[in-house]
Order: sequence, then C-alpha cells, then structure tokens
Amino acid sequence: MKAKFDREKKTFVRDGEDLSKTNYIDGYAAIVTFLCDRERFTASLRKVSQSLWIEYLSCDKNEHNKFTKAMGVVARRHGFTFQNQLHVNTDRARNNAPIGIVLVAGDPLLGTHVRNKVFFKDSMDSRHGEHSHSLQWLAIAESGVVGDQTAEFYANTVNFRCKPKGIDDLSVTMWQWVVDCFPSDMKKFATETLNNGETLESESFRAPQCLMDYLLMGDRRPFADHFLSTYLYWRYKNRNWLAEQTAYSDTDGEMYNKVTDIQTTGIATHNTEQWQNAAAWTPGKTADDKVVRYKRNPGYVKPPAVKGAREVRFHNISGRLYDSYAK
Repeated sequence: MKAKFDREKKTFVRDGEDLSKTNYIDGYAAIVTFLCDRERFTASLRKVSQSLWIEYLSCDKNEHNKFTKAMGVVARRHGFTFQNQLHVNTDRARNNAPIGIVLVAGDPLLGTHVRNKVFFKDSMDSRHGEHSHSLQWLAIAESGVVGDQTAEFYANTVNFRCKPKGIDDLSVTMWQWVVDCFPSDMKKFATETLNNGETLESESFRAPQCLMDYLLMGDRRPFADHFLSTYLYWRYKNRNWLAEQTAYSDTDGEMYNKVTDIQTTGIATHNTEQWQNAAAWTPGKTADDKVVRYKRNPGYVKPPAVKGAREVRFHNISGRLYDSYAK
C-alpha cells in the first residue's frame, strides 16, 4: 500500500480515497490499547520469545547472527518482508538472512524501510534497544489485535502525520505516537503537544525503553526460562551495558543478581572504529556526509561462530545457547 500527502487537501490519499475512511485509525487505536495493557503485552511477548528460541535452535551451531536470523523467520510468518538491504534474500532454502540494516540517526530513508515492512537494528542508546521496535511489532502480530494485518499497519505508520500545537509543519508521525514514545523519566524529550493536549510521554510499551526495562531491569530470577530476556541480558552484560548489584531476598533468604541500570551511551559509539573498518558493513551517507545507516555485506564470510555453549532450557524446551551468551 502506498499513500501520498495532498498538500492542498492536507490529507493522505491512497488510490484516490482518504485514508481516514479506512479502518486504519481504529486499528492503530487497538494497537495502542494493547501496548498499554501490561498483562496482555507481556504474555504475547513470551510467545514471541518461545518462537524465537525454537528458530534459534534450528540454526547450525557455526552460523553467525543466530538471533536475528531466527527473528527473520518469525517475522515472515506475520507478513513482514525480512530483507537484506531491501533485496529479498533467497540464498538459503530456509531464507534466514540476518538483519541487513542498522539505522544510526536521522536516516531520511526510514520511511522507505518501514513501508517495505523491513525490520532494522536501531543504534539509539542501549536503554532504547537495538531490537525493541521489532519486538513491539512481533508481539502485536502474535496478539492478533489487528488480525493478520500487522505488517500493513507497520508499513503505514509513516503515512500518517499530525501537526502539534504551535508548529506549522506536520512533524509527529503515527510511528512515533504508536511505538516511539518516551517513558515518564524522559518526558523532557516529549516536546510536541498534540491538539488534544497529549504528548509523546507514555509509561507503557509504546516506549521502547519500557520494553527494555521490563526485559532487563531488576531481579533476574523471574526470567530464568525466558529466552529473549536471557539472550539480551548476556548481550548487554558482556558489553558492559548494565549495572548490577547483589541483593538479599527476605522471602527465601537467598542472594540474587539485580540489574540497577541500563547505560544510555549510544550503541553506535561502542564500536565506532569497528563499524568504520569492518568488511562486513558498508556505511550509507547523506549529502552532508553524515553516516545514517550501515548495510550488511552479504558476501562477507567470517570464521565459524562457535566459542562454546551452555545447556539451557527455555519455555520447557531444552537446547544450547552459543557463543558469548553461554558464559
């Protein structure tokens, strides 16, 4: 589906009809309601975690990028065109190419990526998360809140904009309102005020930071059998992106690990030199020579990925967690 903004009519038009006449607005309202329902969202996210774990186990032990390859398989089931550099990947029968795009900041082609239903890694800060938007939309799809049309709603979030109070340009997209809000402790960044008085502050899973807080912060014990949480925990821990402390439980008298903070240094700054020199990635730049994304080079071959494995059990399914996450 494609839509074009008619500047004279000040509305988006698709195939000659006003998008507001379709069921899009009701659908986005249902999605937002779901993202604000903690119990429903976390239950759906657990199902996503189980699906990712099953596909992770299907990867060969020597494969790189097992996690994003697993995500690609799950994404395609829900209508997303999981692609590498906007070209459909067909180099494997299982068609499990890893994520091929990393957005850095201010990418003018964000709308193109989303309209093509492409998932991407985000290089915002660690608390925002690299995969948080993909996980939001997979949970939405798993819930069935908009039937089998989740990918269509994803693609059209960039086709709706509104004009905040006191601002002439249409500057707030449906994407921002639905899945890119700010939690209350970051409300200073939610600067735009909509006509109904609402801002982009939301203490719900509409904010990527709330999703990452749920998966990583606090007592780790309730997430012992949660693949997604455990995988991200080890990814962050091994990169020193977490602050932890040992706590004492008054309930059972046991000592346990507690995550107290997720560092907010931009992910892109952690390995700037690696990004610039790695043969695996090609930087994309704007006219002012600003790097806004990196594209994975499909032909790049790395040595076998295995560095060790740990026998684990997630979602009542046993298997091996590989590489640095096995520590």
